[in-house]
Amino acid sequence: MSTATLKKWGNSLGVVIPKKVSFSPSIGHGAHKKRPALVLGCDRFNHMSNLQIVAPITSVDNKYPLHVEIEPGNVVQGYVCLEQMSALNLYNRQGTTLGSMDQATMTRVLDIIRTIFDV
Repeated sequence: MSTATLKKWGNSLGVVIPKKVSFSPSIGHGAHKKRPALVLGCDRFNHMSNLQIVAPITSVDNKYPLHVEIEPGNVVQGYVCLEQMSALNLYNRQGTTLGSMDQATMTRVLDIIRTIFDV
């Protein structure tokens, strides 16, 4: 399996998946517990702001069009929830790295992000 090495969209070591990031406090339908997340922001943004753009990962398949199924063989299974992208300080939320995401999943994630932002 090839891993994502998209310099523009990920960490220079590949796109990392923090282990169990706290999304609290949250209001409404947003993620509100500790869960894995996919880091989406580029290194330059992450270092300039001390924030990381992340999307939580859920294990529930609710057929929502902004949920991207993660390919088998990754360190985490489930669905990337792109409607819940957030800018978080992973250091303050005690995020730790689990691993990288495969290229096929990242391509689908980035295609939807481009559609969301019309770029």
